[in-house]
Amino acid sequence: MVGMKIAHYTITAKLGQGGMGEVYRATDTRLAREVAIKVLPESFYQDKERLARFEREAKTLATLNHPNIAGIYGLEQIDNTQALILELVEGEDLSHRLKSGAVPVDEALQIGKQIAAALEAAHEKGIIHRDLKPGNIKISEDGRVTVLDFGLAKSLSDESTANSMSSAEDSPTITDVFTKPGTILGTAAYMSPEQARGKKVDQRTDIWAFGCVLFECLTGKRAFSGEDTTETLASIIKGDPNWALLPEQTNLSLKWLLKRCLAKSRKQRIQHIGDARIELEQQDLNNLVEKVGKESQGPFPLWRKWAWMGVALLMFIAGYIIKPNHDVPPPIIQQVTTKKLEFLLGKNQFLNFESGRAFRISPDGTRLAYVVKDEKGDSSSILHLRHLDQLKSESLDIDVQNNAFAFSPDGEFIAFAHDEKLKTIATERGGDIKYICNARAIYDVSWEADGHLYFSKNHDRTSIYRVSENGGSPVPVTKPAEGDFFHFDPHLLPDSKGLLYTIGTSYSNQSKDLKLMFQPLPDGEAKLLKEFAHSGRYDASKKKLLYVSDSILYCVDFDLNSQELIGDPHVLANDLLAGAHLYSGYYYDISTNGLLCYLTGYNSDDLYQFEWIDRAGESHPLNLDPKSISDAALSPDGRRLAYTQKHERDHQSDIHIYDFQTDTSFNFTSSPENEWKPTWSPSGESLIYTSNKEDGADIFWRRLNLEGEGEILLQREGMQGVWDWHPEGKYLSVFSSFNLIVIELEGNDKLGWSYKNDLKTNIPESVYYGVSFSPDWKWFAYLTPSGPQSIFVKPFNEDGGQQHLPLNINNIQRPQWSADGETLLFCGQPSEESESLQIYSIGWDKEKGQFASTLPVPWKNAYTANRSLTTFFQYDAKSDRILVMKKVETAEDLQLNHVILHENFHDAQKTDSDF
Repeated sequence: MVGMKIAHYTITAKLGQGGMGEVYRATDTRLAREVAIKVLPESFYQDKERLARFEREAKTLATLNHPNIAGIYGLEQIDNTQALILELVEGEDLSHRLKSGAVPVDEALQIGKQIAAALEAAHEKGIIHRDLKPGNIKISEDGRVTVLDFGLAKSLSDESTANSMSSAEDSPTITDVFTKPGTILGTAAYMSPEQARGKKVDQRTDIWAFGCVLFECLTGKRAFSGEDTTETLASIIKGDPNWALLPEQTNLSLKWLLKRCLAKSRKQRIQHIGDARIELEQQDLNNLVEKVGKESQGPFPLWRKWAWMGVALLMFIAGYIIKPNHDVPPPIIQQVTTKKLEFLLGKNQFLNFESGRAFRISPDGTRLAYVVKDEKGDSSSILHLRHLDQLKSESLDIDVQNNAFAFSPDGEFIAFAHDEKLKTIATERGGDIKYICNARAIYDVSWEADGHLYFSKNHDRTSIYRVSENGGSPVPVTKPAEGDFFHFDPHLLPDSKGLLYTIGTSYSNQSKDLKLMFQPLPDGEAKLLKEFAHSGRYDASKKKLLYVSDSILYCVDFDLNSQELIGDPHVLANDLLAGAHLYSGYYYDISTNGLLCYLTGYNSDDLYQFEWIDRAGESHPLNLDPKSISDAALSPDGRRLAYTQKHERDHQSDIHIYDFQTDTSFNFTSSPENEWKPTWSPSGESLIYTSNKEDGADIFWRRLNLEGEGEILLQREGMQGVWDWHPEGKYLSVFSSFNLIVIELEGNDKLGWSYKNDLKTNIPESVYYGVSFSPDWKWFAYLTPSGPQSIFVKPFNEDGGQQHLPLNINNIQRPQWSADGETLLFCGQPSEESESLQIYSIGWDKEKGQFASTLPVPWKNAYTANRSLTTFFQYDAKSDRILVMKKVETAEDLQLNHVILHENFHDAQKTDSDF
C-alpha cells in the first residue's frame, strides 16, 4: 500500500502488522504532518453490528485528550474496510527497551506513573484498553510515555450478544497464535485471570496488565511466562510472580501495590488505577523530599523544614543516604503540598509489638516516643525518645508494661505503666519520676487536656478508667453493656464534650467484632459512631474523625455538637501495619498540628519461611517470601506443598499451594471465610481442609483443578480437623471435639468423596493428641495430653497391645511417620533447661512391628527456639531431608518497622469509593 492515498493521506512506509490490522506511516498533505494509519482487517467490515460499535468507540476515543495517550485524528473508509488515522508517536517501544534488562527503579516509577495516568483518563471515559503490554507503550527521547491502541481491544471484541471473550479471535493480538504450537505469546503474558478464562472484563483487567508491565520494568522478567501459550495462561491462573526478583530498593509500599494489582480475584485487586498513580507519585515525592534536603538553601518554609528533618532521620536511622532524583525538574517541587517521609529504626532497635502501642507522636509533632525490645530480645519494652530535628535518639531506661505510655498535652512529660503502677517522667533528662496511682495491668493510656489520664486494664478490660494527673483513685468512666467483651483505646474530644473509645465484642482479630463509641461526659448513654471500626481520633483543625478498619486508616467529617458522622469516609493510609497484634489501629498517631505518623509493613512475630534441612544439617530455603503460616502438608509425590496463610489485611486465612518444579505458588481457596489444615488425597489430586464458611468448623473437599467452593464432607458440632488419609482413600482419621474418630469414605478424586459412616476401631476415646498413622495404616503413633513423656504405638483395627517408648525428653510434640514407614520422627526439649525443640528420628521395624532401637537420634541443626521452627516438619525419605517451617528471626530481616511521617495528609485523601 506504500504510495497509496487514503483521503488526503499519502502512505509512505509500513510500520508493522498485528492481529488488529496493518499499520502504516503516512503524510497528511493538508496539515503537513506525519501520521499513523491502521487498516482494519476486512473481517470486521463484514460484520455490520461490530463495525457500528467500533465506529461509536472511535468517536468516544476521539474525546480523549491526554499527553500519555496517542490521539485519534479520524476514521476513513477504503475499499472493503476502514482505516484509523492516528497520532504518529516517535520513539522506542518498551518491549525493545526491556530486551536489555530491568529498568532502573526511578525510571520504572516514571514510566509506571505515566501509564497509570493514561489508563485513568481512559477509564474515566468508560474505555478499557484490554491489550496493554510493552509493545503498545512508546517512550520518547525526553522520557514521555505514550500508550497506543487505546480502546481497540475492547471495541473489536465486545460483542453485544456475548458476556465475555468467546474465542481467540476476540483478542486483537491473539488471533493466529493458537495455530502455532510452541509460540510464546506476548499478549498472553499480560492477560488477566478473568481474560484468560474467557470471562467478561472491566477496567480491573487493565490494572492487572499494568501490574505485569511495572513488574517487568523493575525485574526485566515477565511476571507470568511459559514455554507456550497454554503454560503461560496456566501460570496466570494458578501461579504467582517471583517476588524475589524485585530489586532490593523496592520498598514495602511499592511491593504492596504490585501485589494488589496482580491479585487473582478482582475483588482483592486495586479497584481504580488512580490509586496506583497516587502511590507512584508518592514514591516520586519521597525522592523530591530527599533532593530538597540536599540542594535547598536559605530560609526553609515549613514543609522544607520537615523534608530536611526527614532526610536527617533517613540518614541516621536507616543508616544510608538515598540517591537524589536528578531527573525531576525543580519547578515541580514548588507544587508539593503534602509530605510523606519514610524511615526505618536503627539496626539494633526493633519495636515491641507484644501489646498496646509501639509509639506515640508528641502533640506538637516534634518528638517521637517508642518502645523497643531490649538487647536480650525478651518481652521488655524500653522507652526511647527522638527529637525529630536532631540526629540522635535517647533511651529513658524505663521498661514500660504492656506498651502503655502517652505524652502529656504540652509534651513535656510522659505517663507510663511500670511495676503495676501508673507514673510520669519529664521528657528532658534529669526529671523525677512521679507516682500517680496503683493500677494493675494497665493496657493503654491517654493523657488528655482536661488534666486526667484515661486507661483500660488488661485483666479487667470492661471499662475505661480515669485518674487525675495529680494522683488519686481511678474511677470507671464507661459502663459495659451486655455483649461487651472489653473497652479500650480512650481519646477525649475538645472541650471535654465526651470520650471516644472502642468496644470489642469478642477476642478476635477482625474489625467486624469492634465498634467505635462516644461516651458523653460527665455521664450519659454511650452512642455508637461506627461499626467495624476502632482507634478513633479527632482532628480539631479539620473537624474530622479518624478511625481504622481492616488495617486501613479513614477520616470522615464529624459534627462535634451532634456527634454525627457527615458524608462518606476518605482513605488516609491503606498500608497500615498488619500482623500479630490484635488491633492495627495502635500503629498510627496524630499530632495536634496535623502530622500523621504510622507504621507500614507486616509484623515479623507472625511470619514464617519454609526450609529443607538435609542430613548434614545444611539449610535450603524455598523461594517463597516469609508469610503468616499456621500449618502445611506435602503432597504424596512431594511435588507440591499446601499451607495455610493469613490474609494480609483482614487476618482471615486461606490455603495456598506451592509447586516445587515450577517454583510458583497460587491460592487454592480465596473465600472471605477461614480455611485451614489442608490434607492431600492419596493421589495428590484433591485436598481436604477445615472451613468455617457454614458457621462452624466443618471439613470440606475439593479437587485441585476445580474452581469455586469445596463440598462439605463432614459437618458436626465443635472443632474438626484431619490427621491422616488412608493410602487407598477409604479411611480418614479426624480430630473432632477432642476425640479421634476414623470415618469411612466412598468415591474417588474424579467423582468426588463423601462420608459413609464412622468406623468402629479399638482406638481409646481419649486419644486425640499428636496422632500419626503409618503409611500402610497398620499402626498409629500418638501422644497423650498428660502422663509420661512417651510415644505410644498401637495396631490399627487389629488385636494387640500398645507399645510405648519412654523418653528422657520433655514437651514431646508431633510424632510423624516417614513416607516409607521405616522411621518415626518427633520433636521435644532435650532438657528442662532447654529453650529449644529438637527434631529426633527413631527406626521402626515394619515386619516385627516394634521400634528398631530405643535411642532416638537428633537431627543435626533441626531444632527450634523462640525464633526458629514450629512443630511443622515432614520427612522426605527419597532425598533424606526434612522440610521445616522457620520463624523469621527479626524485623530487620525483612526491613520491617517502616515509619511514615505525613504532613498535610488531608490534602492527599481520596474517597472510599475511589480506593
